Amino acid sequence: MASERTIVHYSKDNLSKLANSTYSQRRLLTQYGKPMGFWYAYGDDWKNFINAGKVGDRNASWTTSRYEFKLPETTFITNVADASRDKIFELSQSNFDMFMKKYSKDKYKISKNMMLETAFYNLLSDGESAVLNEISDMNEDFAEFCDSLMDDNDPNIKKIMKKVKSKFPDVLSEFSPSDEALASDRISKYSWMNFWENVSNTLGGVEFHTDLFEIGTWNGIDLPWTGKLDIRSGIIFHPDTFRNGILMEQLRQQFPKTGGNKRRTMRKKRELRRKTIKRS
Repeated sequence: MASERTIVHYSKDNLSKLANSTYSQRRLLTQYGKPMGFWYAYGDDWKNFINAGKVGDRNASWTTSRYEFKLPETTFITNVADASRDKIFELSQSNFDMFMKKYSKDKYKISKNMMLETAFYNLLSDGESAVLNEISDMNEDFAEFCDSLMDDNDPNIKKIMKKVKSKFPDVLSEFSPSDEALASDRISKYSWMNFWENVSNTLGGVEFHTDLFEIGTWNGIDLPWTGKLDIRSGIIFHPDTFRNGILMEQLRQQFPKTGGNKRRTMRKKRELRRKTIKRS
């Protein structure tokens, strides 16, 4: 019999589906480039990590429900040449360069123009932008231009960028925002959303080994998501369809039965109450 591997998912709620996009995940993707999908770990690793108080405001309630899934050992690969949407790639320092060379594209690098657009969006929506503040500190006219935008009742980012190009041509060519300002504005120098979409086109998932946590850059590209990995864990991009729905089938076998029993009990109580009313 072929060997199997058991992966584990903890949740604060009983699951009837396998979520691969939550508000928290979308925020982490936007800010740090951490991919979205159905996350798993091994044994009690995630539960122990949460109970140790190392995951922000999450507490033991987030590990109320435990789900196990068995996958054939052949699901897991370490060579990108074997990539398919039914495979999970085990990513570590030994194959990281190979992985990045396959999936990283120059077109994913964020241009200064796009950085400025996002900075202006932050200014108009939040009233503040660390990137624009840095430029304003060096250019008084630019600072006055930014202040004037706050009085615009119907601002248009595209029109604003046209004005910047005509009035402040040196801004686009010379400004170099600090990493601190970019982080404050939640601006990445790289489109990790496009990167992970590319990965998910040929892989079913990625498992992250702990030796990745020490990698901060690759070929001049900052890797903010490696610092957001806590334990050896993995992600499955499309859990509903992965390996012909094997995860969903196993989830159905673990459905909590209390909900169904409760509904039947309530129905019996209503029927008994109706009979009692008729007799009276």
